[in-house]
Amino acid sequence: MELSQLLLALYSASRETLSGEFQDKALNLLKSAVSFDSAIWGTGRYSPDGLDWNSVHLHNEPREIISEHEHVKHQDTISFAVRPHRATTMAFHSPTMLRGRDRSAIRDYVARFGHQNAIISSEINQDTGYAYWVSLYRANADNQYTERDRQLAAIICPHLREALRINRVLHMERLRSMQVDGPMAIVDAKGALYHTEAAFTALLQNEWPAWNESALPQELWYALTTDGGCYAGKAIVVRCVCVTDMMFLKARRRNAADALSPREQAVARYLARGLSHKEIARVLGTAPQTVRNQTQAIHDKLAVHNAAELIAQLNLAA
Repeated sequence: MELSQLLLALYSASRETLSGEFQDKALNLLKSAVSFDSAIWGTGRYSPDGLDWNSVHLHNEPREIISEHEHVKHQDTISFAVRPHRATTMAFHSPTMLRGRDRSAIRDYVARFGHQNAIISSEINQDTGYAYWVSLYRANADNQYTERDRQLAAIICPHLREALRINRVLHMERLRSMQVDGPMAIVDAKGALYHTEAAFTALLQNEWPAWNESALPQELWYALTTDGGCYAGKAIVVRCVCVTDMMFLKARRRNAADALSPREQAVARYLARGLSHKEIARVLGTAPQTVRNQTQAIHDKLAVHNAAELIAQLNLAA
């Protein structure tokens, strides 16, 4: 496939392929220009011990590689070699690069997972250590990448990253169209911000005025990963939808409906659907008078007087 045709096919796939399927589609297109046996496409952050993986897409790789990498990342001189560069594409012959008795564990890892030859294309924020990379691997140690392979990867891999960004933003817009409108963001599996709308950032700063970072506030991240994908704060409410190892977040201002108790919320939803007090009592296993009292409390808290006003308030809290 000609390079121009490959790029056209890549951007077409970014628009037409489901978010969870796009990266494999893109890597299969890349194989028509640069052959490889397996790949890892991910985000992470450098620490003194090596590259900590945040979110990774594995292509022809076993899931166990994620935990195994933790044990050898401190010996990974290949990963450390790309760290000083803001944007680079480099080719490595692993047996040569990983010589030395102090690197026996990483050599075993490379042989076990078929990483004897590698091309790594990366973008790294030199201030934060946040890294975005695509690694292409060949299992045969003698099947080394050529300079032409490296040059082609250097041309194509930035397009992979941009096509993935387009694919995820389009998925975000589809999610928005199915729900009440609101500012959105995309974060990786460790809470690092991948794509953020300005209004989303502004809402978060209402809750955390001093926040201005490349990752979600810890309080928000903890709630989204432990409380059913929802954070209800003093000023905002944030909900998330997970797609593979990425999280799509939607934020809104806190409103009156958020102050309803769980039982009041249930009663309000049934009232909005047109059920009578008796019907709601039957569904919830309670007395009609209890439902009447809860209905009055709902009307008072939301300052509504009829079903239409109630529905409007509930929609704001959707």
